[in-house]
Amino acid sequence: MSTSNTRALSEEARASVQDVDHGRPDGETGTVEAVQNAILWTIEAQRDRAPAYWSRQRDAWMVDWLKSSGNDMLAGAHSTLVSKIASTNFYVEGPLSLALLYLDILLHRIGWGAGWQDEISAWVDAFLSRDFGGTLECLRTSRTDYTGPSLGFAHMDESKCSPTGIPE
Repeated sequence: MSTSNTRALSEEARASVQDVDHGRPDGETGTVEAVQNAILWTIEAQRDRAPAYWSRQRDAWMVDWLKSSGNDMLAGAHSTLVSKIASTNFYVEGPLSLALLYLDILLHRIGWGAGWQDEISAWVDAFLSRDFGGTLECLRTSRTDYTGPSLGFAHMDESKCSPTGIPE
C-alpha cells in the first residue's frame, strides 16, 4: 500500500466514531479473517478426499463432512444460519381473503402439513450443504397440469433428484 493510501486510511480511522483499533501489526489478522482462514484451510486439507465436483457422491460427502468431528465451528455457523432463516417473520400483502389463503398455505400446508419452519429449515440446510442446492416441489391439483393452482410446497430429497434442464 502506498504512503498516501496509508495516510488517507489513518485520517479516516481518526474520523471514525467507532472505538476500535484500526491499525494491526504486520502479519496479524482480525477475528473474522482468522475464522475464515481456518475454514478455508480445513476445506483445502480435504481437497484430495472430496469426490468430483457436481456428483451425487460429492453431495453426500459434503453433508457428512459438515457434521464430522473437527468441523464444530462450521457446523455451528451452518445450524445458526438455518435457524435464523427459519425463524424470520414475514407477512403477506394483498386482498384479505387471498392474503389469508396464501398465509395458510405458507404456514400450515407447506410440506404436506409440516409447516413453514420444518420445510424451510430442510431447504436451507440442503441449499447450504450441497452443490445441488435445495429443491422444492410446487404441489398442484394434478401431476400433469402445471397451470393449475398451487396448493403448497414440499421439500424434495436432493439425493433422489436429477437435473433435467426442463424448468417445469
